[in-house]
Amino acid sequence: MFSTAAGTEAGKVPGLPRHDTANSCIPRYAVAVLEALRFGNAGDSRLRNLSEAEFRKALEFCDKAQLTLILNHICRDALPPWAQARIEANLRNYSVRFDRLKQSLFEITDLLESLGTEFVVLKGLTHSPDFTPDPLLRAQGDIDIWCEPGKVIAARDALLQCGYRSAGPSQRRHLPPLIRETHWEWRGDYHASDLPIPVELHYQLWDEKAESVPMTGESEFWARRVTASFDGRRLPVLSKPDTLAFASLHLLMHLLHGDLRLQRAWEIANFLHIHAHDAAFWHLWQGSHSDSLRRLEAIVFQLVSDWFDSDLAETVGEEIDLLPGEVKLWIERYALSPIEVPFRPNKDELWLHLALVESAHDRRVVFFRRILPMRPPARVDESTLNKTPSNAEQRKRRLSFLGARARHHCQTLLPALVGGLKWNWMSKGPEPGFVLFQAASALLSLGMFIFLLLYNLRLLEIGFQANLIGRVAGFMSLGTFVGALSAAAITRRLGLRKAILIAILGSAAGMVLRVLSVQEGWLMATSLMHGTFLALWMVSFSPAVAALTTERNRQFAFSLACSAGVCVGIVGGLAGGRLPGLLRSLVGTADPTDPNRMALWVAAGIVALAAWPAARLRFPVAPRVEAKVYPRGRFMAAFLVCLGLWSVAVGAFNPFFNAFFAERLRMSVERIGIAFAFSHAGQVTALLCAPLVLRWLGQVRGIAYMQLASGMALICLALSSGGGVATVSYVSYMSFQYMSEPGVFSMLMSRVAPGERSGASALYLLVTSISASVGALTAGSAVVRFGYPSVLVASAVVAAVASVLFRVLVGKQASEITAATSC
Repeated sequence: MFSTAAGTEAGKVPGLPRHDTANSCIPRYAVAVLEALRFGNAGDSRLRNLSEAEFRKALEFCDKAQLTLILNHICRDALPPWAQARIEANLRNYSVRFDRLKQSLFEITDLLESLGTEFVVLKGLTHSPDFTPDPLLRAQGDIDIWCEPGKVIAARDALLQCGYRSAGPSQRRHLPPLIRETHWEWRGDYHASDLPIPVELHYQLWDEKAESVPMTGESEFWARRVTASFDGRRLPVLSKPDTLAFASLHLLMHLLHGDLRLQRAWEIANFLHIHAHDAAFWHLWQGSHSDSLRRLEAIVFQLVSDWFDSDLAETVGEEIDLLPGEVKLWIERYALSPIEVPFRPNKDELWLHLALVESAHDRRVVFFRRILPMRPPARVDESTLNKTPSNAEQRKRRLSFLGARARHHCQTLLPALVGGLKWNWMSKGPEPGFVLFQAASALLSLGMFIFLLLYNLRLLEIGFQANLIGRVAGFMSLGTFVGALSAAAITRRLGLRKAILIAILGSAAGMVLRVLSVQEGWLMATSLMHGTFLALWMVSFSPAVAALTTERNRQFAFSLACSAGVCVGIVGGLAGGRLPGLLRSLVGTADPTDPNRMALWVAAGIVALAAWPAARLRFPVAPRVEAKVYPRGRFMAAFLVCLGLWSVAVGAFNPFFNAFFAERLRMSVERIGIAFAFSHAGQVTALLCAPLVLRWLGQVRGIAYMQLASGMALICLALSSGGGVATVSYVSYMSFQYMSEPGVFSMLMSRVAPGERSGASALYLLVTSISASVGALTAGSAVVRFGYPSVLVASAVVAAVASVLFRVLVGKQASEITAATSC
């Protein structure tokens, strides 16, 4: 969307979004004003079609946005006679005030020159004709003077001696505004000739500490200042590039504080439109300003161009191309939000502000300051410049501020919090294709969870023991090994979508066949078949998530995908525990095994339904890898060895969890289903916490500690004698086990080329499935001979060994890869 082709001429930069004000919540009369002020082809047709009532509202809008005089200058013929007469009166009154402004400005500059105080005049006269055709059309509110920080107090004292006094709070960049004593009262006229003329003495142009947004190069503005003539007076001003920068920073500051100045935005758009073909100016601009400053300017340039359809120079388009992804996303989704504030109070600008803040601490400060502001802008005088405590007047101002703003923030608090969740998803969440994939994954997982919960219980019902259950589980794991051997090639040849469809439909068919017969040989064969198709799904899972995400949101997506699967497990556990009883009441069969068998068929049907969303998936084409499908290297070897040993540990117990609860603890199927659901609830919490833990401990160490904690939970499970303690231990075991998965998947997918992801996933599945098969086959016989406690303790020991090896072997190889990449 934001790309600018090399060699594009100045003008409409290709790819820049033009937001449609007509489709926003901005009223019709305001849309008419904005379109009339555009530099494109929108025209004043909407303005001409306004009713008198709408026109009056339009003028009120223009008064507050300081656009009235500009609108009259550009679109006078489109205004009704009564509006022309009203604005002419506004212009006459403002002309009187403008003369007062110039007189005050020249008086102040004479005073500062007599004191030998160097200064720069900001805004006002200095913004014409580059920003505004005529200075009379610029609704100037105050006089802004920039002094060096060491001289600003002396300048303030001199003005106080001339009859000025402090009035109102400061914005940290300048001292409190100064005005002369006056008996003026507000009468609702924004152009009144007797409006007070505040004077703001700036000691800096951008407060990096207050905004928490870095910007370098301000000190160079002072060195580049020039002089310009106004009514025969020579005054020091900023250079043309720096004047544009200051105007942009000033607008951005107000925007980030929820107080957009639309007239200032139009002025910048006018400047950009006039200078769109001035290559020499933009070369000078680019060479004068730092990267951080040009980034902030580019945000403003993009926004004002969207609002007023101004032409942009090619250089500007190149700078916009360099904006961070989150900033581009905000502009795409929320560019009109600052204009909508008078009509729909919002704090959408907060998400732009947070996208510009670099440190987590500063983001928290900015967030809470904007969501729940607890104090007004600090008053700046000699005491606060020296960082002394606040006085009673400041506390009184704080109470007044809180009272005045309480209503606004009560209106915007809940929408802002909801907007924050929406923005977090937009900026970090995957694309719609990922959501579609999650729907397919949820259906498949739901059917599989119900099937896995009930299948071993059915085998126990028809007379089989743990040794046969172990062999069935072992053959299923062997099937995943067989399937993984060809899964990468199938995925590579047919594509991810077709491979996923084959996996879903084949798994459903395998589940049906497993239920049809109770012959031991048939059970082994169908388990092998089921595992083969399931392997294709498992191999496709990680590459599918990786293909539907970016580096920015991949770890979040893996955590979300795993969390969603576990949440489905809660439903599967509760539904699976109650489904046989429900079917028994509906069908009324006398055979106690029929409800279980029918529930297993229902589970297979749910899996088959996953083919519907899967058929709508579309994946980007991965680059072809000519020589190899499977990644190689010492990292992969160490990774697979450690994960293989880990799979032996978990494979020795996972297939027997329902048999363990049924045989050792004599729990009913409903209670087993509840324990199964609780385990998945714990896994949800663990998976959501996984990114934080992995960021805190690091991927390698975090995964290793999670594996070790899983082993400790297995020991607790082995020692438990009651259903409550066993359930808690089982929930802990499964939570720690699955907590490591996002880190494992993300680590694997991030360290192989995109074209090798299916191969890497297949290798991972090959090793883990054969290891799990060995664990299940061994554990099945061991349970019959030694009992469950001994098997669980042995599994815990293997898990601990796997944890240590992962910490040592994988940690070493990962460090070497990181060092090589940084070089």
